Amino acid sequence: MSVRDRFRARSLPSQTVTFPEDPAAYSVAVDAVAECEVELVEARRRGADTREVEQRLAAARTTLDSLESFKFEVRALPPADWEALVAQHPAAKDADHGWDFDPPTFWPALLEASVIDLDAGPDDPPMTAQDWADMFAQGEVNLAEKNALLNTALGLNTRSLGVQVGKGSAQTPS
Repeated sequence: MSVRDRFRARSLPSQTVTFPEDPAAYSVAVDAVAECEVELVEARRRGADTREVEQRLAAARTTLDSLESFKFEVRALPPADWEALVAQHPAAKDADHGWDFDPPTFWPALLEASVIDLDAGPDDPPMTAQDWADMFAQGEVNLAEKNALLNTALGLNTRSLGVQVGKGSAQTPS
């Protein structure tokens, strides 16, 4: 298969981002799992019986897994779509934020273009840039959740892939 065919056959990168329905309960459950994991490591280090801690850890993980959540798939845009989106939201000439775009208008537009609600029903319309902007303005998502979506979308579209080279490939010809 040629390189061209390989590129054509593959999908652009995507990543799932999950948010808990009840962030407080999720935080408590995550803490319980972490606490049990630390106790288990300590018990093993001491050579103690770990059965009771393992049972509590299993119960804590079951509780964590049972919590309701909702998922988004964040997909990379084709390069031409990314470039067009950036061009539609140019940074002001005097902007000092370091971006090639205007963040207040670009971020919601990027999420509209990149994010798919995996839990949406067939009759649920996709979220628009205005929906995202309103959610941010009204505090319906916290900063960590907002950043998780934005960083994922930005990373999928701008990350550079590391080049893997074999042993000895850095040698220069003599």
